[in-house]
Amino acid sequence: MTVRYRDMARLDNQLILPDGRKLCWAEYGQPDGLPVFYFHGCPSSRLEPEMFDDPLSSTGLRIIAPDRPGIGLSDFQPSRSFKDWANDIVQLADHLAWPTFALLGNSGGGPYVMACAALIPERVTVAVIVSGAWRMDAPEVKAGLPFVNRLFWIFARSFTPGLRLMLTTMRKSGSGAASDSPSADDIKKLSLMLPPPDVAALSVPGRMRATSAATTEALRHGSKGVAWDTRMYVRPFNFDHTSIRVPVRAFHGGLDRNVPLALVRAYTAEIPGATLTVWPDDGHLSAPCNHLSEIVEALKS
Repeated sequence: MTVRYRDMARLDNQLILPDGRKLCWAEYGQPDGLPVFYFHGCPSSRLEPEMFDDPLSSTGLRIIAPDRPGIGLSDFQPSRSFKDWANDIVQLADHLAWPTFALLGNSGGGPYVMACAALIPERVTVAVIVSGAWRMDAPEVKAGLPFVNRLFWIFARSFTPGLRLMLTTMRKSGSGAASDSPSADDIKKLSLMLPPPDVAALSVPGRMRATSAATTEALRHGSKGVAWDTRMYVRPFNFDHTSIRVPVRAFHGGLDRNVPLALVRAYTAEIPGATLTVWPDDGHLSAPCNHLSEIVEALKS
């Protein structure tokens, strides 16, 4: 038996945590497969794995993708930190009867993977990161991103009203993406912002709708939770990535315009034993979409 993303009963599982908060997650893959936590990007939600469509069902993995606090259906947690996320994952893993598990973080999920690898290493078998973000106020970001992308992180650091306005705009634009395939006008607009591999990845039927739905779901209850999540990438991390001893496998596209490759090279070089695989002809979105089999193999290693 496999669980496909269209099985809606698997998209809104809920757990009440000891402090009374609700934590929501979606489940993908095989119920008896290898345990994997999937940490979504920013702004995104538990629905993000839907962009992989049916291929996810044949990976041999059981993927649990939780909404972070204040995102999607998970309750907001005031003043939360990366340490708090590691604690939530321990609670969810115990609920699932998972003594150990692999971690997969896409884009903004990267630092959350690193936090768990650093803080609860006894539970983590391998930490895999694809198109992984890091401190988004680092010099490599300022030097390597287009202006609009940099503006997003400038607002995150110093102008919360501007950040929340940008997030609200994302929600409105995402809620209108109902067609299975992007129109010629959509592709033209995407080509102004994204490298060709990312445009091609989003042109696959159903994928643009899935990514838009994941963003819209993140902002289901407004921008408060996502704004807090975004600001965490421009504040000091409260974990030490140089102390990580579990296997870390990072993958990145050489044409990524969301997270500069120079940033990824810098932080992975500081993690003992970490490996970085660069796909020179891929972008931020195409990297996970075009190399799912390699990512799955890393999770199983």
